[in-house]
Amino acid sequence: MTGEKETLHQCKNCKNEFAGKFRNLYGEKNLDEGEKSIGFFLSQFVFALFNFDNKLFQTLKLLFSQPGRLTHEYIHW
Repeated sequence: MTGEKETLHQCKNCKNEFAGKFRNLYGEKNLDEGEKSIGFFLSQFVFALFNFDNKLFQTLKLLFSQPGRLTHEYIHW
């Protein structure tokens, strides 16, 4: 332990006090000032838009090259 005391925050909705990044009653994240900007929102949007799993491309390839195989594998899984 470093002996530093965590800063307590107060929820504006329920007035509950909590320490850390997440509210202890319902898990909502306490946003920092940098996370409240338009730039941060846009960067998160672009990340979510282009962050595809590799399986998506494999599924699309299979869907267009052998359309019935995907359904067949799903049913017999």
